[in-house]
Amino acid sequence: MPNISRFHLTNHGAYDAWIGVIWIDPTDPSKKQHGPVWDPQGHRISWGSSGTMDIGNCSIPTGARCWIAVYVYSGWDCYGLSTDGGGLVYQSGDAHMANYRSDYTTLSATVTYEKITPAE
Repeated sequence: MPNISRFHLTNHGAYDAWIGVIWIDPTDPSKKQHGPVWDPQGHRISWGSSGTMDIGNCSIPTGARCWIAVYVYSGWDCYGLSTDGGGLVYQSGDAHMANYRSDYTTLSATVTYEKITPAE
């Protein structure tokens, strides 16, 4: 499973978006899903723009399996999958980020995992 410390979203959807995180705590034997928690230091990502989130802003534990959540203003939120990239693991300060792309409209928004790249 690849380690990451950031999410990057390229917004091709016809809406404004905000990035968040969903995770599973590695120390929880029940494997309960937590979130979404929206980036408190984030900003609106308008159509045709992109934005990056430091996952540590949401105070999730190091070693947590995580995936992206996208808040869609005036629409239906969308979520990545726990299997994105083979299962992404949050490591504070890691030099990699998971890249996602969002598409479509407020009522049919989607988010798709693309690749892992060095953090910006």
